Amino acid sequence: MNCFFESEFYKQHASEPLVIVDGGARGELFPPLRGVKTPMNILAFDPDDHASIISNEDAYITIFKFNKGLWNNEVRIKVHIAKDPSTSSVYPPNIDLIKSFEDAYGIDVRSTEYIIEVDGITIDKAIEESDSGKPHFIKLDIHSAEYEALEGAKKALKDSVMGVLVETWHQPIHEGQYLHADVEKLLNEKGFYIFDQYPVGRWDFKKNKETIISNKPCYVLSESLFFKYPNDFILKEEFLKFIGFLDVFGYTSLAMNLVRSNSLLNASEKKATNHTLSKLEQRRYNSRSAKKMRVKNKIRFILRKIGI
Repeated sequence: MNCFFESEFYKQHASEPLVIVDGGARGELFPPLRGVKTPMNILAFDPDDHASIISNEDAYITIFKFNKGLWNNEVRIKVHIAKDPSTSSVYPPNIDLIKSFEDAYGIDVRSTEYIIEVDGITIDKAIEESDSGKPHFIKLDIHSAEYEALEGAKKALKDSVMGVLVETWHQPIHEGQYLHADVEKLLNEKGFYIFDQYPVGRWDFKKNKETIISNKPCYVLSESLFFKYPNDFILKEEFLKFIGFLDVFGYTSLAMNLVRSNSLLNASEKKATNHTLSKLEQRRYNSRSAKKMRVKNKIRFILRKIGI
């Protein structure tokens, strides 16, 4: 048992699979859900017919594949295919800005080679068309179309989604794109608030002889985790799924506090849930990697204290 989703208590009280929207679903399922042994329905989106989508070989996963681009309505979407196809975007590159960065991040990889059109679909429409069930979590890494994809998920965000993991831009690398502040505002208005943020891209500006040493990178791209606080869960299973998401993303203390104050669980269920969460916390604390991290943090603290 590596997380609450794999616990006997969860299995006994949650009969329906997790439903995950994965926008930009090439390769394996995203961490920390990758490898979690619990039934999941994955709505996987990638407009490229030849893209290697999450494997269906995992016995716990059922894939609902959509070879369409996520957007805020069902239209044909223009995609600017870049020199490095992995940096392609629905928006054209902001040449005036990206030429100020090292070529490895900017001109050399992001210049448009040609434009194609792909079919667009909204998250709400895809859910309506499939029998996957209502989604519990949305992950988006779709090259500057994240805001529009969330606009197309109004019903899902209101009705069932508990968390969102989204890649966002802090600099207008593409002309006309929405930035992180826009995405966060949209999610805040839907009741979601940021819990964590991981730097994904810090780009170096072009160096010159005077700034070779002191050149500091620019914060360009991040991945942000949002959760909705559980004020209106009416089903025990929904609440337990939310507890599972908090636990798997590392917010086990909050999960335990919410269990104590929740009215959907009786006293024995609260005790069993928090006993399970406590065992998971202790196991993680005693793991070799966690011990190494605590030692590193102590060393960093000491070095800061003595001014090194």
